[in-house]
Amino acid sequence: MQTFALPLAAAGWRTGFFGKWHMGNDDSPRPGFTRWVAMRGQGEASDPQFNIDGTRVHQRGYVTDLLTDHVVDFVRGSGGQPFMVFLAHKALHPNVVQRDDGSTGAVAGQPEGFVPAPRHQGRYANAVVPRRPNAGPPVAGKPALLRAIDGVAPLGPGTATPDQDVRARLEMLLAVDESLARIVQALEESGELARTAILLVSDHGYFYGEHQLNEERRLAYEETIRIPLIVRYPPRVAAGATPVAMVQTIDLAPTILELARVADPVERQGRSLLPLLGGDEVPWRQSILVEYRSDTVFPRIRDMGYQAVRTARHKYIHYLELPGMDELYDLEADPYEMSNLIGTPQGQALLPALQAELARLQQRSGYVSPP
Repeated sequence: MQTFALPLAAAGWRTGFFGKWHMGNDDSPRPGFTRWVAMRGQGEASDPQFNIDGTRVHQRGYVTDLLTDHVVDFVRGSGGQPFMVFLAHKALHPNVVQRDDGSTGAVAGQPEGFVPAPRHQGRYANAVVPRRPNAGPPVAGKPALLRAIDGVAPLGPGTATPDQDVRARLEMLLAVDESLARIVQALEESGELARTAILLVSDHGYFYGEHQLNEERRLAYEETIRIPLIVRYPPRVAAGATPVAMVQTIDLAPTILELARVADPVERQGRSLLPLLGGDEVPWRQSILVEYRSDTVFPRIRDMGYQAVRTARHKYIHYLELPGMDELYDLEADPYEMSNLIGTPQGQALLPALQAELARLQQRSGYVSPP
């Protein structure tokens, strides 16, 4: 795999990966990284096992804090050499073992569920959990979600993410906040902060009861396909700037390589974000392709693999294995995706253009229909 770490390392950069590699359970060091501190699969919340440059080591403590220790040591040891840190925290994932087939089990001798650092446990015990307008009302117009599936409870209030899980995840996030503060402090103390770009992104999170859902984060609804992107780099990015263009995680590798002034040896589908971050007006994408191939991790979304297109205003979701169950939304009139327009006169008028745009994006990405 031609990750952006390879050309950076070839150009003399120190490149460190820390955390969840999360491509199966193989935690072995990957090419392009000069420092490797990774966990198998989901890792453990407490006393985790790390693969450190090819040697597995058990360390005592809370996983977020330990990963941060390794990053801070790496930053302090830069010695003026350019460096790149890729930190992939376990938070906010539950404390489970994920097997090769995607099934999960308990971590031996550890608490299950969402495990905050001991110093943060209970911090939000009495907090009121905010909910979006589409969290709670009965689900309608989503035939794929409303199917009867053996062994899966029908959607209802009891299938939504409970308050205690949301609170525990927010308590886990406190250690991530502290992690970022410690890394910034290390950069400042080493004299590197002013010339270091910090990019903060997240995984695709759980639903918090929207559409009466919980962990089924593979779906194409706004709550799970959209993630934060925060960039700090004063030489190129104005504080408080809020670009509105459609950007994707595939844009991060080109952005990082351009920041590093390192040539990219491969052709990538993403684009550098530096022009947008600098406030330049440049032609930009007007739609994005969203895709998911069915797996067996979450029983409720069995056979719900899809290809979807999202434009500035509309979203069309085409389910590959469920004929007649597609969805189409007007995100300006219906930002919470509660009114499926498929089959309505408005939807019939919109559908041909969205299907054509989806086909264009598929062709550009090299999409091959599953057998």
